[in-house]
Parts: sequence; structure tokens; C-alpha cells
Amino acid sequence: MTRHVAALVVGGGISGLVCAFALRKAGIDAQLVETSPRPGGVINSVIRDGFLLELGPQSFSATAQLHQLCEDLGISDQIVQAPPRAPRYVLIGDELQPVPLTPPAFFMSSLINGSTKWALLRDILGKSTPPDGDESVASFVRRKFSAQLLDRLVGPLVSGIYAGDPERLSIRSAFPQLYEAEKVAGSILRGMLRLAKTRKGPRGRPTLQTFREGNQTLASAISRKLGAALFAQTSVTEIVKRSDGSFEVRLDVNGRQESLTAQSLVMTTPTDVTGKLLVQLDSQFESLLGSV
Repeated sequence: MTRHVAALVVGGGISGLVCAFALRKAGIDAQLVETSPRPGGVINSVIRDGFLLELGPQSFSATAQLHQLCEDLGISDQIVQAPPRAPRYVLIGDELQPVPLTPPAFFMSSLINGSTKWALLRDILGKSTPPDGDESVASFVRRKFSAQLLDRLVGPLVSGIYAGDPERLSIRSAFPQLYEAEKVAGSILRGMLRLAKTRKGPRGRPTLQTFREGNQTLASAISRKLGAALFAQTSVTEIVKRSDGSFEVRLDVNGRQESLTAQSLVMTTPTDVTGKLLVQLDSQFESLLGSV
């Protein structure tokens, strides 16, 4: 007999894990399938020769929602905060150069050239208009400031937090405050100040955090909570839309063929993978998602 679930989440990266956990917390019978034997996606912490190494994102930005998730998972006591005054460095050529951490240090630093510094001053005094469509983090920084700022500061920051490519990360999704600031004021600084005045509730200072045993702590904790609702080494091979609106999903479970029906389907796989799976429902999906 084909088993039935209320919701099937496809993809066991952090988005899929959190989605499945939230659905089950809300009382919805959600199950998650992940192709690899290790859930967590790009989040991967390993210990080698006594050192903790992050093979994916090295830290995360503290938010109220993430703090609540850690409380629900019972791992809040494992969070450690990056010292705000600790020096940061970027590798330029074969030399480590200090990252300026204050506005005066930034404008005195030799890390960034004069034209880039002028572009930041121009943003404070001038006005720009964001494009109608979404744009990447890289495109945003080059348009507003310079390629040098992207390569030397923004790129390393993005890779450290998202383990992602700034050329492919959406500015609206990754840094919505920056997008909104330009939208409302034409300037990041003036826009951030304007948005801060309208924000309700306590204002916490943004901090970078991680877990004492590495970022894998979060993915592992969610995996334990999901328990038998998480199926690793399980690939989706076909998706069929049924006449009643539900989905029949055919699976490869470590070489064994199975199927289930799901009333709702949540795709958290990379867009190109999602496109290849959903092309069976609509031929346009592959071309639309493959270019994202």
C-alpha cells in the first residue's frame, strides 16, 4: 500500500530541515527526504588534528527567530558569539590584510582605494534607484560601489555566512534591509536610519554567532527532532500530479524503489534540481528554474 503524508519536504539542507521541523511543530504530518547520507547541505563541521573546521558557512547572523529555534531544540547554551572587536583579515595575493571595523578605520585603510571610498560618500549624499527586478548581491555592490569592495570585503563576508556565491545570491533574500533601505531613501545609510525609526520592539545589535561544536550542531539537532520523519539516502525520481490535487512521488531509497502520496509538496532543493523534477508537471519549470 502506498503511504500518504500531509506534506513532503524534498531536500535536507538547512531550509528543508527547518521547514519540516516547523510543519511538524504545527501539528502537520510532514516528512523529509534527502539524497545524501548526511542532512545539512553545505553546513558541514569536521574536527581534524584537534581543530574544528567549517567546510561550509563559518558563522550566522543572530536573529530572534533563530534564537527561538535554538530554544525549541535545546541548544541555546551551545551558542558562542564572535568577539565584536576581534581582528579580521582577508587574504590579498599572498598577504593577510586587516579588515577595518569602524568608519574611521575604513577611510584610513589601504585595503580599499579612493574611488571606492568616494562611492560610499556618494551614497550618503546622493540617491540611486534599484532595478525593477531582483538582482544579485554582486550586482548590487558593483552598481552601488565597486568591484573592489565586492572582491575584498563583501565577497568574503558572504562566503563566511552563506557559503554561497554573491553572483547568485539574491540581495532581497540575503540582505533585505539593504534592498529596502535603497528603495525607501535611495541611500543605504539614510534608508537604514529611516527604517530604524519605524521598527518596533527592542533593537538588538547585530552579531555573528556560531556553535561551540560547529554549525553542524544546528542541522544535527533538527535531524534528531525529526527522527523517523527524516529519510536520508532517498532520492525523488518522479513526481506526478493526481486528479485530486495531491502528488504521487516515486522514490529511490538506497537502491530500492518506493512511492508515496503527499497532499502538499515543498521543494528546497537547488533551483536546477527543482526544475528537473518539476518539468514532469510543467515543461516550463526546467527552463525557468535552471537559469536562476
